[in-house]
Amino acid sequence: MPAAVYGIEQSFKSEQVNRKLKEEVVKAELSFLKSQINPHFLYNTLNYVYSLAIPVSNKLANAVLRLSDLMRYTLNDSPDGKVGLDKEVEYLESYVALFRMRFEPNFYVDFIADGIADQKIASLILIPFVENAFKHGVVNDAVQPVRIRLKVQQKRLSFEVSNKISHAQKDHSSGVGMVNIHRRLDLIYPDKHELLISNNGNTYKSTLILNL
Repeated sequence: MPAAVYGIEQSFKSEQVNRKLKEEVVKAELSFLKSQINPHFLYNTLNYVYSLAIPVSNKLANAVLRLSDLMRYTLNDSPDGKVGLDKEVEYLESYVALFRMRFEPNFYVDFIADGIADQKIASLILIPFVENAFKHGVVNDAVQPVRIRLKVQQKRLSFEVSNKISHAQKDHSSGVGMVNIHRRLDLIYPDKHELLISNNGNTYKSTLILNL
């Protein structure tokens, strides 16, 4: 009997250790994925700030202020990786505002958020969809602007981003951001998310459904 009890205890301890190791691996992988997303965005934005710095202006001060808001948000980490949805929306708004400064007056983005309360969401989970729309879409068409819709009903979040597809040659990146977002969704929201992508040759649309 003592041997059987000892065996059960060892098996239980081993299971606890394995579970802890798996949790640490997931945390490390999420941290790595986030570190891949942020530097690329910050590098491109800093290039823009540098271009504004040449003819020093008030616009530069506003751009730097927006950039500092974005950087502060990316550096603000919580133990579980979750933030208030309102903070995530503020981040998106600052991101859009920074691009508006770059392309105005020919910059058309229609952004509506509804149902925001005290919900929590994984930080930086929404930005890759907007970044992808700005990078590969048309932002200067008033007839077909980039459309961003975020709606929360009870515990269900719907985030939709659509854009007219640009056929102009742009940088041929590997799409690391979107690859990472798939992986992060699988890790953070297993069986609690749905990602739909549609492309009819003229319009690209991504729709993310999350059960919060």
